[in-house]
Amino acid sequence: VLVHISTAYSKVDEVVIDETVHPVEADWRKTIQIVEALDDDILEVLKPKYIGMMPNQYIFSKRLAEQVIVDYSRSLPCVICRPSVVTASLNEPIKGWMDNFNGPVALFIGGGKGVVRVVYIDPITRSDYIPVDIVTKIMIVAAWKHGSKMKETRNDLPFVYNCVASHSSTVTQETIFQLSFDALKKFPFKTMIWAPSLTCTKSFFFYYLLMFQVHIMPALIIDGLLRLSGRKPRLLKMQRKIFVANQIVSYFLLNEWNMQNEKLKSLSDDMLHDDRREFGYAKDLNDLRFHMYSDTYIENSIIGAKTYLLNESIDRLDAVKSHYNRMIWIDRIVKTLTCIFLIIWIIYGTLCNDVN
Repeated sequence: VLVHISTAYSKVDEVVIDETVHPVEADWRKTIQIVEALDDDILEVLKPKYIGMMPNQYIFSKRLAEQVIVDYSRSLPCVICRPSVVTASLNEPIKGWMDNFNGPVALFIGGGKGVVRVVYIDPITRSDYIPVDIVTKIMIVAAWKHGSKMKETRNDLPFVYNCVASHSSTVTQETIFQLSFDALKKFPFKTMIWAPSLTCTKSFFFYYLLMFQVHIMPALIIDGLLRLSGRKPRLLKMQRKIFVANQIVSYFLLNEWNMQNEKLKSLSDDMLHDDRREFGYAKDLNDLRFHMYSDTYIENSIIGAKTYLLNESIDRLDAVKSHYNRMIWIDRIVKTLTCIFLIIWIIYGTLCNDVN
């Protein structure tokens, strides 16, 4: 059995994402020939027309890859697993394990270090998150079922499973961010440049305005100080990358989809009792809404980010917490002084107008 890992967002042009493969207008063989024959500049010009309703070439390539699996599934038993946004492990190999910056953890780290302070996102949209160990178990069970029961499940089309929490188990972006910043009070990151904070807005104008005020202006000031001290400026370049990254994923942060997982729920029905204890995922999947709303899972995710991505120890948190508290007070003082300055400026302007 060939298990192909796709993405639940390969069908974002539809409101309801079911567990089937739909054909695309582009042919994957011709697409490969075109990409190999043309240079990058020409491809960039052709891209908007070629990918159609797809938000970017990543999703388009995922959609094409599924067509490759469809074509070869007639001679080889294939399974397509479509994870949604993969997050830190729930239990295995250990709680909170992760090995990349994909998903919401990038915003946790950026916001926790004070680098990211505003994000272009609809806070009330519901995102579908699924822990990496649940996805891994699903892959193993899918391979086992269709490998051991090949004659019974033989099909000319690949079997598709949406590895998703389903629409009823998802949580809002705002909730996830709030829980993460609560966890950061207990397990703050080292070398934060400002107090952790994150403003979410779905207004691009408001986002652009805040981006200039809380990202660009401080970056220019800090980079200027770095130049004066003889060090290499880096914050403005980092903020540019953050802005570009936010634009790339904004389509997914401003919209939501109804992802079906009925086939996934029934995938493990034939498992033996002993196998359920090690590879069973149904209970964790059903309780995923509880896990996502729990302080424990989010705290484990923050600890995992500190340990496995930032290589920070959690044994000595006193110094880190002292720096965190210091940043909180500096943030409050700056905000208070800014408000006082604005009030004085308004009063002074009003008095000058009255005198004139």
